[in-house]
Order: sequence, then C-alpha cells, then structure tokens
Amino acid sequence: AVEKATNELFPYFDNMIEWIKRNPRNTVFSLTGGVDSRSSLAVLKPIIDEVKSFTYLRPNKDLKNKAVRRIYTNDEKIVASIAENLNLNHEFFYFQKKNEDKEYYDYINTIASSNHSFPLSKYLNDHDEFKNALHVKSTVQAIAKTTYPIELYKKNDFSAMVKSTLHWGSDKLRKASKEEV
Repeated sequence: AVEKATNELFPYFDNMIEWIKRNPRNTVFSLTGGVDSRSSLAVLKPIIDEVKSFTYLRPNKDLKNKAVRRIYTNDEKIVASIAENLNLNHEFFYFQKKNEDKEYYDYINTIASSNHSFPLSKYLNDHDEFKNALHVKSTVQAIAKTTYPIELYKKNDFSAMVKSTLHWGSDKLRKASKEEV
C-alpha cells in the first residue's frame, strides 16, 4: 500500500521540482523536526543546494507550559541536527507574540482564514531576503487529508462549496455572508 501510494505521488513531486527549476527564484523552505518536513526535504533533494531553509521559534518565556517548551526544544535539536548533517543553508529565527504591529495584523486578519502564521507572515514581510520568495511549506500529509467537510466532496455543488469556504473564511466574510441572506 505504501509503495503504491509512493509510486503514484512521485510523478507529482518530480513535476514540482521541474517547475521550480523552470521558474528560478528565491526558494525558501520552512523546516521542522516533524515527519512532514523531513518528507518534504526528501522531495527537495534534487535542488536542496538552491534552497534556503528556516525554522521559526518563539522564546521560551512566550511558551505556555513545560510540555510546549519541551516540544520546541526537541524540535530545535532535531532541526539543528538535520541542518548540520545535510549541510543545509539554514537559519533559526525567533519571533515574539503577534501584537507588535496592530495595523498589519488587522489587515492580515481580513484576508486570512487562520491567525496561526501571522507572526511568520510579518517576519517574512519585513525581511528582504524573503521578498518574492517561493515558500515551500512542509505539509506533505495534507495530500492525504482535508480540512474541508466531507459534504463538499460528496455533494460537489455550489452550496457545499460556499459552506466550506465560509467555515474557513475570515470573520468579516462570515458576517458579510449573513448580511446578504
């Protein structure tokens, strides 16, 4: 089963690498110690020397509890080992809580469905080496799962699509949709 799935996915990975080669630009990769990142890193192997990887962390004082601090510490150690062993062009950076630029976050909140990556978005936006970069995210497992309700795939109609879009849409979008009804 794993071999069959792998054989079906490889052509897509090969196409992705070829596309990146044909469209040269600053390619960056967010690396964690998790299986998604390590799988994505394996896919990027043919072009890894052309990719800058980075890991974003939060200072220990900003982490909620001991368990979260341990997870971050372990992740940092795993990534440091991977970066050293594979001789990656890699950078760690830390960012604070997201309340530093209210105007920026208010704007992002109008166009994003989740605030999970707001600090990362702000950091990348503020640093020239990430301007116009192609950010390869490490979400290989997302190929096999979905964040949309199964109803969208079963019905495959407009109302199911709207419902799913509103589920992940911004508060502003959901509010506007209720006003239109």
